[in-house]
Amino acid sequence: DIVFSHHRGADLHRHTPVLDQPMTLELFASTDLSGPVVATQTVPNSEAQWIGTLPPGISDDSGYSARATLRYVADADGEHAFSLISAGTSRAALNGEPVLDAWTDWQRGDTYFTFGCNEVVHRRSMRAGEVAELVVEYSTARPTVSSDTPSRFGALRVGAARLLGEADIVSAVAAARAADT
Repeated sequence: DIVFSHHRGADLHRHTPVLDQPMTLELFASTDLSGPVVATQTVPNSEAQWIGTLPPGISDDSGYSARATLRYVADADGEHAFSLISAGTSRAALNGEPVLDAWTDWQRGDTYFTFGCNEVVHRRSMRAGEVAELVVEYSTARPTVSSDTPSRFGALRVGAARLLGEADIVSAVAAARAADT
C-alpha cells in the first residue's frame, strides 16, 4: 500500500488567496451603490472581472457599482488575512467593522495590468470555526490617474486565508521526516 501525506508548511502565494466559493454581486446603475439593484451576477470564486460585456442594465458610460456578502469560516486557530484588489474602488467591512479601504485614496498599482490598485490587507486572529461576514463594495468611480486609464475594464478580487506560521513548518518537517520517501 502507498499512502500519500501532505502538509502545508509555508505560504507560496503572491496575494491572499481568493475564496473557493461562489460570490454573488448585486449591481447598481450608479457609482455610489444608490438606486435599485438592476442585476445580479454570480462568479465561481471571490474574483470578478468586467471586460467589454456587462450584465443588462449596467453601462460603462455612466459607471456602475456592486455589493457582495461573503461568509468565511476559519479552518484553524491563527492569524488570518483578508484583502482587496480592484480596478475601480473597493472597500469591505468584517462583521460590520470597516477594515479594508481601497476607496478613499485609491491609487493605481501593479495589478490587473497596472489598472488595479495594490493589495490592501487586514489581519486578525481567529479561532477554528469562527465565522466572519465580509461585506464588499465596489465602484467604477476612481480618481483620474492618467488619460490612458481604461473606462471599459473593472475588476474586484477578495482574498481570505489563514496565514501559515511556525507550527505549520514544524508539522510539515515532522511529516517529511516520518515519510519513507
